[in-house]
Amino acid sequence: MSSMTLTEQVLNMARWAPSGDNSQCWRFEIIDDKSFIIYGHDTRDDVVYDLDGHSSHIAHGILLETIEIAASSFGHKVNITEDLSDEVLLKFKVKLIKDLSIDQSPLFSFIKTRTVQRRAMGTKVLTYTEKAQLQKSLPDGFSVKWHETLKLKNRFAWLSFVNAKTRLTMKEAFEVHKKMIDWHQQFSETKIPEQALGVDWLTARLMQWLFKRWSRVHFFNRFLAGTYLPRLQLDFIPGLRCCSHFTILCNKSVTNTRDYINAGRAIQRFWLTSESLKLGLQPSYTPLVFSRYLDNKIEFTRDHNVIQNAMKTNKLFSELVQDPKNVVFMGRLGRTKHPKSRSTRLSLDKLILKK
Repeated sequence: MSSMTLTEQVLNMARWAPSGDNSQCWRFEIIDDKSFIIYGHDTRDDVVYDLDGHSSHIAHGILLETIEIAASSFGHKVNITEDLSDEVLLKFKVKLIKDLSIDQSPLFSFIKTRTVQRRAMGTKVLTYTEKAQLQKSLPDGFSVKWHETLKLKNRFAWLSFVNAKTRLTMKEAFEVHKKMIDWHQQFSETKIPEQALGVDWLTARLMQWLFKRWSRVHFFNRFLAGTYLPRLQLDFIPGLRCCSHFTILCNKSVTNTRDYINAGRAIQRFWLTSESLKLGLQPSYTPLVFSRYLDNKIEFTRDHNVIQNAMKTNKLFSELVQDPKNVVFMGRLGRTKHPKSRSTRLSLDKLILKK
C-alpha cells in the first residue's frame, strides 16, 4: 500500500463501491499523484434494467461518494469537474486537495465490508437511535420512510414476489441473469457468486440447468410453475424476515442524470451507515426501474403478459408509496451475521486505462 500514490490508494478503496450486478461500470485514467479521470459508462446495450442509463448513473454517484469518503482518510477533500454532455459516457475529473481540517469519515471503515444480504434476517424492530442515525446519514433533500409493521412487511414481500415474476418470465431479463451468476462460487470479481444468491443447493442446480436455454425456462414457467420456488426463496420469505422495509425519497421528482448521480451519493451514505450499525441490507430496485419504464413509455419487452405483470406490480407499488416518482431507492434491513459469500472487485490495475 505504501508504494502506491495517493490517487492509487484512494481508488483502491473506492473500487469497492457497489454497482448493478457487479458490473463495475467505470474505468480510471490517472493524470498524476493527486488527480484522475473517471469514465462512467452505462450498460443499456446489454442490461434490460438499465435501458435509460439511470441505474448506472446511481452507481456513478455511489462511486463519487465513496471516493470522497476514501480521500478523507488521507486528509484530503475532492474537487470534481463533471462532463455529462454524453449521457452514455460520463466524465468526472477528480482533484485531491490537502485540507488539514478534514477528519477521516466514520464511514471509511465500512467501504470494503459493505455488501448485500439476500437471505432471511432477524426481525427485531429497529431502535429509535438506529433509525435516527440512518436518517441523519442522508444529505439535505433526501429522507427515509420505514415500512416495519407486519402488515406492511407482508405487502412489500408480496410486491417483491409479484415483481419477480416480471423478471423471471421475461426473455430480455433471462439474457442478463444467465451471464451475471458465477455458479458454484463463494466469491466473484465480476459477477454474483452462486452462494450469495440465497437459494438452496437444489434450487441452484435447477436454475443453472434452466439458464442454459430460454426454451427450458419458458417451458417450466408455463407448464410447471417454474417461478414459484425461486420467488418464495429469493423474494417472499426474505421480504417477511427483516426488521423493516424502507424507501429513500428525494424532495423532488428525479428526472435527469445529475439527479440520479446525487441520489447515488445519498444511497451510499445510507448503506455504509447500515453496515456500521451491523444491519444487513438488500436493495429492491427493479420495481422502481419497471415503474420508470412504464411512466416514460420505454419499451423493455415485447411480451404482453410480462408488461401486464409489470403494470400489476406498478399498481401495487403506487398503492404502497405515497410519492412513487420521488422514490430513488428501496430495500429491506435486518439483523444478521455478515454474509459468507459476496461479490468482490476487479483489481485496481484492471480498472486503470493504460496509456
